[in-house]
Amino acid sequence: MSDCGHGVVSRETQTTSPLKSLAFTLSLIALSTTGCGYGPAYVSRAPARFSVVSAPFAAPHPEAVEAALAGMRAGLSQADALTAGAGYPQVVLQILRVDELAAGIAAELGPSESALARGSAIGVVGRAWILEGPRGQPTNDTGDLRRVEYVAQSTEPLTSSYAYGSAVRAAGRRLGEALARRILGGPEPGTDPM
Repeated sequence: MSDCGHGVVSRETQTTSPLKSLAFTLSLIALSTTGCGYGPAYVSRAPARFSVVSAPFAAPHPEAVEAALAGMRAGLSQADALTAGAGYPQVVLQILRVDELAAGIAAELGPSESALARGSAIGVVGRAWILEGPRGQPTNDTGDLRRVEYVAQSTEPLTSSYAYGSAVRAAGRRLGEALARRILGGPEPGTDPM
């Protein structure tokens, strides 16, 4: 066949060798499966699988501890870095305190003239670290992190107590998830403002 400029191409130029086609396909697969080269900034080793335990806590809020442990387990599980039991390596989570700050005040005018909080900011503060073995030194300490939830208060004590407990649990769970991200080397802000 001759090519006279009318779009006719010879049969030899239309076909490519199977070896070239295979090489091209393999190079595309290799390029698409390689990562960008970035990794976690604070972790120098491959991610491990951790068990999660609680350190002794100073705050008299066991619901905050349970919620933070659940949040930590959920965060590690999402990254496929959670193992069952209490073996090593383990992430040790410690709740340091639970803070409360009035977020709004209403004045009750009358014979008693009292001020009532209409809203509160509930902050749960904690930290976590990794223990490689029973006598190992703590590594990858996260430093103190705080997560805050806001809650409306009621004049009914039972309703206010329930709302307060719900806010403590919600802030504790968010804290546990944030500590998990920080343990795994991800960027995570330290404190929520109150």
